[in-house]
Amino acid sequence: MAKKMAVKNKSKNEKKKLNISFSPFLKVIVKLLFPLSVIGGGLYISIQLSDVWNEKWPVNKIALEGENTHVSHLHLLELLAENNTGMLTIDLEELREEALLNPWVKNIEIKKQWPETLVFSVDEYLPIALVNNRYLLESGQLVEIKELETLSHLLNLEIDKTQLEQIDEPAKFIVELNAVDQDFLSRQLVIDRFVIDDANSWSVELENKVTINIGRKYQQKRIERFLKVYPAIEDKQLLQSVDLRYSNGLAVKLIKNSAEVKQNG
Repeated sequence: MAKKMAVKNKSKNEKKKLNISFSPFLKVIVKLLFPLSVIGGGLYISIQLSDVWNEKWPVNKIALEGENTHVSHLHLLELLAENNTGMLTIDLEELREEALLNPWVKNIEIKKQWPETLVFSVDEYLPIALVNNRYLLESGQLVEIKELETLSHLLNLEIDKTQLEQIDEPAKFIVELNAVDQDFLSRQLVIDRFVIDDANSWSVELENKVTINIGRKYQQKRIERFLKVYPAIEDKQLLQSVDLRYSNGLAVKLIKNSAEVKQNG
């Protein structure tokens, strides 16, 4: 009987020790570590699987849709070089945001075409003028010209830097100059270049090398006066320059004798 009691007491002591080893604090730690280990294991497995799937479905081709001149396949490939994580995991929104950093890109949509192609639909800004040997875009941004295209329809402007910075709405300003250009064309006069100097004084250089000095005031009225008087100017083929900086009329300079003849209008 004494033996049985001893065995029983020993069993109770062992149970007591077991209870002590699993204190409430340790139980909390175990409860926290278990789900974390499960999550960590799951992440590891998903990363491994992601690598496998990316190798299985990489982005191998790109397609460019739309009438694009300045956004090329090469530019898109450069973007992909930093973001190509495979068809499954590539972040299209991040890729789109980076593409929009290109000043020529007005809008862009990107979609997946399985199993290996990304399709880029690009809407470009249009150049509206040449300003100081750079393209002026619809957005008002100036961009460097890498390869000059045949864009003879674009106005060619040479504008002082300070004066250029004071133009609040470049696109609107170009619309106004385009109207002037059309007025000159109505008289068979082709403008080769507009020049605006540091005093905001305007001049126009025609394709036939004639220079028209407009001045820094009343530009529109002076241009209208010139176009009205121009048909009456004699020896047009001998014109070297025209000065519109008069309250009434204008002055012309002829090539043959460089004499100025005042023409009242």
